[in-house]
Amino acid sequence: MPSPVAHGLAGLAVASLALRRPTTAEGVKVPVADSLAQRFFWIAALAFAANAADLDFLPGFLIGNPNRFHHRATHTVLAALVFGVASALLSRMAGYGQWRRFGWFMGFGYLSHIILDIVTRGTAEPYGMEIWRPFSTEPLMPPFHLFMDIRREATVGRFLPSLIQKHNGVAIARELLIMGGFWAAFRTLSSLRRKTR
Repeated sequence: MPSPVAHGLAGLAVASLALRRPTTAEGVKVPVADSLAQRFFWIAALAFAANAADLDFLPGFLIGNPNRFHHRATHTVLAALVFGVASALLSRMAGYGQWRRFGWFMGFGYLSHIILDIVTRGTAEPYGMEIWRPFSTEPLMPPFHLFMDIRREATVGRFLPSLIQKHNGVAIARELLIMGGFWAAFRTLSSLRRKTR
């Protein structure tokens, strides 16, 4: 799995898409966020969504093995769907007018986590990710890996201290380089597209 840095950057990328003003059938651009506070809310929510799958470490901490439930039920396409639907329903209950858009993008932010985990080099068995659970346990393994794994100990007392090591520093630097490259390419293409209109 990549670090929260890569996942957070993916969440910011999803937020930049979410905050683009959609166009109505009449060609009128509709603002997604009317204020700086609303923009911050969308960005924070989507950064959280992009990291939410790793909340599966918490029950493991309670039983003394942080890795016990990692990459299981929360790392599936079904979990992303449930997360998106729950986000939509909660925002609708809160009276938010754009609850459908919010739900879609929260689900997409969550799904970005799974996609990044898939393209990360695994160093422990079982290799691959069973993203189609509970319908299939066939692991998905791509022919390439973009990111290095983040190494950590499996015991509660050693888990957090073990994250501070040279290997993880190199992995995070690589994440910043790759995600920064994707971001620069995306911004360049967006700018060229606007100029050609």
